[in-house]
Amino acid sequence: MDKRLGGVVAVFALLICLSGAKHAAAEEKDDPKTTALGGLSASFLLQTHINIGLLADLSVKKDVKKEDLAATLKMVEGLLSETEKQLDAVLHSDIADEDKTTLKQIKSCYALLDEQISALHAYWKEPSEEGAKTFEATRGAAWKKISETLGIK
Repeated sequence: MDKRLGGVVAVFALLICLSGAKHAAAEEKDDPKTTALGGLSASFLLQTHINIGLLADLSVKKDVKKEDLAATLKMVEGLLSETEKQLDAVLHSDIADEDKTTLKQIKSCYALLDEQISALHAYWKEPSEEGAKTFEATRGAAWKKISETLGIK
């Protein structure tokens, strides 16, 4: 798992570099607010996925308090929920159709992160091989959608 995390961090750094280059070449009439919103939403999406995975990975260690992990996951869940509400408000505002399409794609990734969080809660409540497989399946599905949405290969 450490190898996977290292790869994610490297991809995230590359994404930031590519994002900056892409935005520098964008037309001058692009709204900096929606550009910033898109970049922050993408960053939050990736960071949330990483956070959930790290909490899941930590939960198998014997010296980690499950209550602390659950509290942190609850905080991540709350931030995700609040961000989803804020993006809904932006989607109902006067923004370009292209921006709405992008935000809808990001929101669909957020929905998969919600499923990942639910699967992790369920696994923590009643640990089982099936629960672990369900969590890993939701983790994989979320990563697939995130990487497609953000153009990570």
